Amino acid sequence: MPTSSYSSNANKFELIHCKELAWNLSRSHLTTQYKSFYMCFDDGSFGYIQFAYGNLGLFVKVAPLGWTYYPSKNETVQVPIVASSTYLYRNMKVSKDRYSVDVQKHSMHFDVKMRAWHVMIEGMYDLTIHMEDTGFSLMDFGQNDIKGYMEHKTFPVNTLEGTVTAHGSTKKVTGTAVFIDAMFFKEKFTNLGHTWQNSLLFDASRKNVLTCLHYFPRDSAETFRSQASLTLDGKLVAVLLNNEYTTEGVLQVDGIRYQLPTHIHRILSGFTFDGKPVSVHLAADLEKIESITDVLNIFPKWAKDIVSIWAGLPYVFVWLQHLVAEVYIDDQFVSTLSGCHYLEQTCVHMPYS
Repeated sequence: MPTSSYSSNANKFELIHCKELAWNLSRSHLTTQYKSFYMCFDDGSFGYIQFAYGNLGLFVKVAPLGWTYYPSKNETVQVPIVASSTYLYRNMKVSKDRYSVDVQKHSMHFDVKMRAWHVMIEGMYDLTIHMEDTGFSLMDFGQNDIKGYMEHKTFPVNTLEGTVTAHGSTKKVTGTAVFIDAMFFKEKFTNLGHTWQNSLLFDASRKNVLTCLHYFPRDSAETFRSQASLTLDGKLVAVLLNNEYTTEGVLQVDGIRYQLPTHIHRILSGFTFDGKPVSVHLAADLEKIESITDVLNIFPKWAKDIVSIWAGLPYVFVWLQHLVAEVYIDDQFVSTLSGCHYLEQTCVHMPYS
């Protein structure tokens, strides 16, 4: 059974406030910025919304959007909704304060004073999301060998309410959301790694949240990068950057060149903001793959072959897992987190051999 192990060692991060979440659209070099909400609704359904901006060079700028909805187990229709649209940048209307955008009939508005988002995906989502004022920011995943290629801002504590329309039915929802703002500079983000893995665990109480983001570099000489955060009782308590990540076994997806791990084990380590050591232990097996998205499927084959030379061949795999995480603080067992777990793996290139 193939086994792969990775470890990260970093210590640089900053606590930030909501006022630092403006769109940054003025850079002249290659830039990708996206703002995403990962949403766990109280009825057990799950959703994702992303607004993005890309300066692709040669005066080409685009405004991609993506959104998903994964029904709860008690809904009549169990078919996930996975959708995306890409517009030219001229269709993206940015507010004077640079906190809000409209793209055609979709919108993501932020009232920074009220710390409130109003997010609309026409025909599907109409949500108000209230954000806590403390998040964290990392440049290049907090590594010491900073090259200034990527920045992530994460706010793991947000509450939401509104409506979701799916399969012809509209329902009111409440729930919890994780917000991630990411920027990639100078390089195409598809050059920076062969695989990205984003996973979230929302405890059944919705007051405890674990976020994880792992980046597997294209070059074997480059450093594995990993970041995680722990929220307990509605408060961000630790950013975890010293992490161990192990996989066992592989699943070859039919008709697709990429393989997925059949088992993942992680030990996430760091310190609370008052200096106490933290470790989180979690393991999970691959379960049902909820959705597979061929990102370049919008192109005809001849164009896809050309674009893939420039951008790789990105596929996004999503699965929801049963997961239990054990939390230790100051070498004492504190709690077990168990609930809604979402895992999103984006494969862009084949791993190095």
